[in-house]
Amino acid sequence: MGRRKSRLGCLFWFCVIPTALFIFVLSVGSRLDTPATRGSPSTQPVTVDPAVAKAAARQEQIDDQFSPWNGSHYGVVRLVKAAMNDPGSFQHVETRYWDQGDHLIVNMTFRGKNAFGAVVVSTVKAWASIDGDTVELLETY
Repeated sequence: MGRRKSRLGCLFWFCVIPTALFIFVLSVGSRLDTPATRGSPSTQPVTVDPAVAKAAARQEQIDDQFSPWNGSHYGVVRLVKAAMNDPGSFQHVETRYWDQGDHLIVNMTFRGKNAFGAVVVSTVKAWASIDGDTVELLETY
């Protein structure tokens, strides 16, 4: 008798419960996909302020210069690695930038090995064009 109960228990836990959960998820999902919650298309035209669109395009142009993973500026990293004794030891710490209207000032802190093999923390300041095509190192400290 005990063995039969355990088989019924197993059947209940491995078949009935998952099936009930599956049916519940399907019913909730179908309720969420109704036209009222899906957002029907509007009949009125959407007007976009040209100044807002221009500012958004400019910000996207700036954002494309920075890594979404760690925030480093691609051009500054390339220049710093080219000047390092051991480019493979480069580790990005932090990057900040200031929008100056016609260009960006980028301040990046990083770690890397010096000529003696010791890992040191350094900071560089760089000038970058808005499109990111031109990057110049200004200071290293």
